Amino acid sequence: MSNDISVEVKTGTVIAQRETVVSLERKNAMLSAFDKIDEAKYDSIPLMRKYLDLNEIPVGFKIRGFYGGVYIRAQEDFNTKELRDMKSVILLVRHNGEIVAYESASKTLVGMLEDMEREGRITQYQSSIEITYCGKKRNKTNPNLSAAWEIRALVI
Repeated sequence: MSNDISVEVKTGTVIAQRETVVSLERKNAMLSAFDKIDEAKYDSIPLMRKYLDLNEIPVGFKIRGFYGGVYIRAQEDFNTKELRDMKSVILLVRHNGEIVAYESASKTLVGMLEDMEREGRITQYQSSIEITYCGKKRNKTNPNLSAAWEIRALVI
């Protein structure tokens, strides 16, 4: 069975892939939505995220909000300049009456939240949590420093 779709038009027959037909439907839907664009409201969850830079947040910094999940995204390696996959955690927080999406690639934080989700203790976009940054601690097995975090469930 072919994925091609034949569409009759006055000037002849056009053969198009299913994706082309879908994109035409999306384009037409977008064009018709322009009539309403000036009255549209903002979505409450922003598309852009603010990065939590461990060098800029103080020890004791707390975030209270919702767990948004762990995601993999391409990130340029600082040393090699090559793109590599990096896991990040998303946290949704209310700040000055607006919802702010924070992102952190702290391996310790990502690992802890990933484990909690896998164990069923937290659920993406449903679990409210408080995360406290406890500073950097020296690793026991190597000379590196790792970020230390405290994570607590919040009952609403």
